[in-house]
Amino acid sequence: MISVHVKKVFTERLCEKIISFHSNWAEDNGYIDVKKNDTNIRDCKIYKPLPIENTNTNWIENEIIKNIFIVNNNIYNFNLSGDFQFHLLRYDLGGHYKTHIDIGNQGISSTRKISFTLLLNDSFEGGNLNFVGHNEENLDLNIGDMVIFPSYLPHKIKPITSGVRWAFVGWALGEKHFV
Repeated sequence: MISVHVKKVFTERLCEKIISFHSNWAEDNGYIDVKKNDTNIRDCKIYKPLPIENTNTNWIENEIIKNIFIVNNNIYNFNLSGDFQFHLLRYDLGGHYKTHIDIGNQGISSTRKISFTLLLNDSFEGGNLNFVGHNEENLDLNIGDMVIFPSYLPHKIKPITSGVRWAFVGWALGEKHFV
């Protein structure tokens, strides 16, 4: 299964605006396992947007959802429930996320079907998104670009070597896990 690179989903100005919202959003523990956050596996700050109906940020989610449905209808054809999860991530110096998949063994993450990453800035070095497999793919993203991919694809974020990397990430859910 392939990833899809959607260029310029948002302008640089709108990406800066998305980053600015983090001060009003809830910082999340981002547990990888039950009540545990292992910075050897993932080292970043996670911010959760407030519920869509209580904010003036639904334009972000609406544009992302539109793109996900287009890609799903044209390529993946996964059975989606219409539910989504969104997070804003900040990777500081040394921040990373080792090779992982976005579906878990239990709970809501096990129904993740489609993942996305939207790059919000370019004032950092390192921090590349890589898909891991026979031919490791190193994506060259620009501000406002989004990558959409099946949640079962192994991927990682390489360590940040300078600056701060901001990304808006999330998942389209299905009613059942992949069989």
